[in-house]
Parts: sequence; C-alpha cells; structure tokens
Amino acid sequence: MSEQYDPIAGLYTNAQKEFFQGKLDPARGFIYTHLPRQNDVQILDLGCGAGTDVESLLNLGYQNVKGIDSSAEQIALAQSQSSRHECFNVGSFEATGMPDKSVDLIVCRYSLFHVRNLDAAYTEMARILRPGGKLIIADSNPKADALEDREDTPDGPRISYALYDGKVKVHKPLHTQEEFLSETFLKFFKVDETAEFQSPDRISRSSAIPVGMAITAIRKGE
Repeated sequence: MSEQYDPIAGLYTNAQKEFFQGKLDPARGFIYTHLPRQNDVQILDLGCGAGTDVESLLNLGYQNVKGIDSSAEQIALAQSQSSRHECFNVGSFEATGMPDKSVDLIVCRYSLFHVRNLDAAYTEMARILRPGGKLIIADSNPKADALEDREDTPDGPRISYALYDGKVKVHKPLHTQEEFLSETFLKFFKVDETAEFQSPDRISRSSAIPVGMAITAIRKGE
C-alpha cells in the first residue's frame, strides 16, 4: 500500500478534502454515528492516511486516539498538520506494533481493502483489541468492485478506478464478500451490523449497487 500512496500523499489528501468540501461523506458518517459515548476509550484509526479522521476524533473530545498507516509519506503529512505528533506511527494492518489487548475501538475507513490477506489483518486486530472491543469498517463494496475491469497480477486479481472527479486513480486487490466475512473473521468477531451506501466520490457501474459497505463487529472473548 505504501508504494501506491507515498508518491501521491499530498495529491490524494488535497483532492479528497476539496471534493468533500460541503458534501456528506457517507463512510465517515457511518463511523461517527457508531462511536462510543465514553471519551476516554483507546481508539485506533488503522490505515489513517494523512490523519483527517484522527484529528476529527480528537476535536470531538476523544482523548486517546492513534493513527497507523503503512505510508511513511502519509504519516509525515499527518504529523506536519497536527500538534499531536505522537498520535501517528508507521505500521501495517498485519503488524501494528500495538500491545496485546490495548485498544477499545478500531476504525478502518477505505483502508482495509488494500490488504491482500484479510485474515492476517483480522488476526492482528483481534490481538490488539480488548475482549468486547469494537471494530468499525467502512470500505469498498465487493459487489461494486466485481463490476470493475479486472487485472491479473502475480499477487492476485486487482481493480483500478478514479476518485474525486478523476483527480486520483487508485488500485486495490479484488476481494469477495466471503473474504471480508471469512472464517477467521467470524472466529474472532461477532457481527453487530452490516450496511451498504452510495458515495459521491466514486461512480458505480450500476446505480442499483452501492459502492460502499460497512461492518460493525465485537471482539469475542472474556
């Protein structure tokens, strides 16, 4: 993921900010309506990019928020725009560097879909989440992804599409719904809610199929 986003960190962040100026971001909306009432919980934004959501959560009064991203350029950009440099670290979905059972809530907004091996990410999330902790995913809908042009690569199939009025083009692994809700996922997590949503930043090839999907789940265990 860092190979894709390091060269376009500034372009991507600015294009996203300009596009959503005055517009509703349904993915953020879903996440924010599912946040806990307590402001002292430990929150991790996994795949935080340039730290927009981390800053928003801090501004909402949450005291313990961290952001991790595999792109060193995105993390550097996040730190340059924040007075809370210590909130941001380079890491990956598969190796966050966080201690066991140290997080109450993990949020992933359009980031998990870049991971090829979702089960490895789920195993790491389960390690760092406390039992009863919450996972909120707002991501690309596999049903919409299946309609995009597919490219076969040595690492597996992937798709590409344009965002933010065509200003940015991204590529990602092609995942199925079964991969998102895999046996490994269901071993560690109890699904609380699923949803689908349209989003203006990406045009679906079928108006009947929303481009976004969301999952909330609770970490199993005592």
